[in-house]
Amino acid sequence: MCPHLGVREDKETAISYPAELNCCYHSRPVSYVSFDHQRRYCLSDNYTQCSVYNQKNPAPLPRKYRGIGPETPKLSVGLPLLAFTIVMAAGLVASILLGLIRLPGLEHLAAFPTSTPIPTIFYPTRTPPPPTATRTPTRILPTRTRLVNTPTEIAPRFLDTPIGEIPQLIIHRALPGESYEQLAAQYKTSITAIKAINFNLPARLWEDYVLVIPLNTTQVSGLPKFSTFEVVVDGISVEEQAQLLQVDSRSIKQFNALPDGYYLTVGEWLLIPNK
Repeated sequence: MCPHLGVREDKETAISYPAELNCCYHSRPVSYVSFDHQRRYCLSDNYTQCSVYNQKNPAPLPRKYRGIGPETPKLSVGLPLLAFTIVMAAGLVASILLGLIRLPGLEHLAAFPTSTPIPTIFYPTRTPPPPTATRTPTRILPTRTRLVNTPTEIAPRFLDTPIGEIPQLIIHRALPGESYEQLAAQYKTSITAIKAINFNLPARLWEDYVLVIPLNTTQVSGLPKFSTFEVVVDGISVEEQAQLLQVDSRSIKQFNALPDGYYLTVGEWLLIPNK
């Protein structure tokens, strides 16, 4: 991992997977780094080949390497001002109607006006004759049964939820005391298979590390090395999330077994294939 990579609040700490909080401290000003550049250089042993790493003096980060950092919401003053104006106008109208404020020419709007009684006029009523019964012929129409295909409900991809079919994978957060040997035995796989499908896996598993584990198999040939990503925006589509991560949406949907237009939920996790 590049020694110049760190989060905005702490240059000595970096996130071990492509994340929008990771910044380059060898650029001036300090800038967020794109997910693609993090995967290719910053988070791998290839960081020594990075042109920014090899420049002698800090300089602005090239535009093609820049990422999009978290946005800070701005407080709008327009709505409070509009609400205050509406409340004041309503109070003024109510004061005029209740007679608390008298304006020339508006005396007729004062509250509790005297009314002139309106005489009641009674008109004779005519009882209509009873209706004549009629017979309406009944026509029997054939009925048609409409078949409706009900889509299969997809379980949200939370931690430890099986993903895909052959092979099934899960995303797991390491608990205190867990090791690669224990997880391999628990999920009926092997340490070699676990290491084969995880990107930048540490030599020794530590608490809260998130990794990918194959279920009931050691055959993982043909699968890429995966990173993991936790969804933090509710209701975003899988295509929009793939665009933000700068990853091909077809690969995201393929390896996470998600259909087109699937809307993600906060707290779900995605498998991110690395080239």
